[in-house]
Amino acid sequence: CLDGSGGGFYWRAASSAQNGTKLVVFLQGGGECRSATECAVWDGGAGRGSAGWPKTKRLGEDELSDDSSVNPHFHDWNKLFVPYCSADMHSGTRLTPSHALGGGYFAGHNLINATLAQLRRSLPALAPSLVLLSGSSAGGIGVLLHADYFAAAWPAATVKAAPAAGFFYPAVSSERDFINGDATPARRLGLAAEWAPYVSPRCAALYPGEAATCTGQV
Repeated sequence: CLDGSGGGFYWRAASSAQNGTKLVVFLQGGGECRSATECAVWDGGAGRGSAGWPKTKRLGEDELSDDSSVNPHFHDWNKLFVPYCSADMHSGTRLTPSHALGGGYFAGHNLINATLAQLRRSLPALAPSLVLLSGSSAGGIGVLLHADYFAAAWPAATVKAAPAAGFFYPAVSSERDFINGDATPARRLGLAAEWAPYVSPRCAALYPGEAATCTGQV
């Protein structure tokens, strides 16, 4: 997390055998910080550290709900909730603190990588057949960045990404792009270089030496 503490995740097993190989992954949102001043007070998502996180969490909203009247399609699937504590839109790969941004650890991608590694250790038989990857706001951008990553992690699965509110900056109007029939370019994701944002290998191969094309790095 931003304060150097370890991350974590919350897991709820499928409630029906019929959907036992189906999985919803949700990346929590909560803004980001881009300066030492902002990072000193950032407390979005699950906060800047994991020390106070509860041992259990009710996953009760939207795609995570177990209420079939609220969530008829996914209520009985496996659920994986990834808390947000890195202030970098789940993108960072730093292993050392950023002095330029006040000494925080920007390791959102590393936390996702560690989550999947721990999941494999805890549930070695887990072999999803269908995965819905979702998240809101900063979590939505995390979804955009990691769709290929999750597809590579579970190559036998069909992985579908459904980000919510991923393009949300004042300078960006994805609605205008849609109306004009234009694709909103990756550079508008606006990831900070100081976060050392994750670059999809597939995108890196398409644009060698142009990380900003893949991450919107500013």
